Amino acid sequence: MTWQPKDELASAVALEVLIHGPLGRAELASTPRPGPATLTRISTELIASGLLAEVPEATQRTSGRPTIPLDVVPSSHYFLGIKLTDSALDATVIDLKATPRDSYRVPSTPSRPSASSGRSRTWPTVPARPTASTRSASLSAAS
Repeated sequence: MTWQPKDELASAVALEVLIHGPLGRAELASTPRPGPATLTRISTELIASGLLAEVPEATQRTSGRPTIPLDVVPSSHYFLGIKLTDSALDATVIDLKATPRDSYRVPSTPSRPSASSGRSRTWPTVPARPTASTRSASLSAAS
């Protein structure tokens, strides 16, 4: 799933919740950016897109309705980091809150140097892309 913000305010709200969240709508509205009506529209869109969710634990304010904070859904997006060295290829999958979800290490083996480069490494064949059931099983084990 990809998320494309409809405007800069939606992007700013998502980033604010990612960095400082969970945050209530009143806390988000206290910044000089969006007004309450705009914030409601943006929050609704971000929740519908699966990027944000309401945190079940409402907090009671001194007056008025309880605050229902918004937080990012970590599993809504994943990122892949790859490090390639002389000795190995390391890859790590992290979620939106930078929690490592899975990692791979593929060691390289030295081979005869080629005439053009002077040195060479051979990389083993990487297994085929995991299926959805394999991926969910490995992610569950990593949790």
